[in-house]
Amino acid sequence: QIISEGLPNAMPTSLTEDGSGALWMVFRGKIVVRIAGGVITDFSGRAGLTGGNCALTCDEQGRIWFAQDGAIGLFRDERFETVLRLPNVTTQIAGATGGGLWICSGTTLYRYHEGQAPVVLDKQVGRRANIMMEDRHGGLWIGTDSDGAFYFDREELTRIPTSDSGITSVIEDAEGSIWLGTRNGGLNQVRPRTISIEGATTGLPVEIIRSLCEDPSGRLWAVTRDGSLIARGAEGWEAEPVTKPSLTRFTCITADPRGTIWTGTTHGSAERRLWAWRDGAVST
Repeated sequence: QIISEGLPNAMPTSLTEDGSGALWMVFRGKIVVRIAGGVITDFSGRAGLTGGNCALTCDEQGRIWFAQDGAIGLFRDERFETVLRLPNVTTQIAGATGGGLWICSGTTLYRYHEGQAPVVLDKQVGRRANIMMEDRHGGLWIGTDSDGAFYFDREELTRIPTSDSGITSVIEDAEGSIWLGTRNGGLNQVRPRTISIEGATTGLPVEIIRSLCEDPSGRLWAVTRDGSLIARGAEGWEAEPVTKPSLTRFTCITADPRGTIWTGTTHGSAERRLWAWRDGAVST
């Protein structure tokens, strides 16, 4: 299924699915959109949002949380309701096991439970967190814009050596490996006490990875800076033969529990679309 009518004329940068199956998209240009039941709703600058840079995440209950201009809160009753305010600095959020959120605001890492004061966990996280993800062990991975990657094991924060200091995406695969997409250093695979850098020797066509996801079968997918869609098989990374119009570039990617691969795209300087890819083909 291709969805284009009603989407903003901007580049999609993140995709989040909530507990009801609705898909939330954040676009460059501070735009937040929900797609539910085929209906596209633009919440930018209204319903409790201010119009600043916005981060979204889904908690254990399937609820959508947001962070924007120092405000952190929940989406409920068709509005974004602020429940916490922090200094107005770059903020990322991630759902946490046991309820609540991980919050990285500036260089400070917090754990937050609704209705309680946020607890400071560490004040030495790198500047400008781009992405956060909790792994299967309950530890938190943080990718920053220019200070590399960090791991918080619920007690101590550790800086993880990587091939590049700009971390753009992070995912955990079915075997428990952590994959870090970088701005200029290819893909880094992190195993217990092991970091593996993937590049040309494993078929990675470029060193700049824009977005990563893992499908229900355990296969890894990535979007490269030049807008290509690639996947990792037994022999390494290979480009996926997707039929698409010329000038169309993929910009971000995620997989739902049914195995559908969702991709945001941009076409030249104008049209933006959301693609749903099943069984090797785009269905319409």
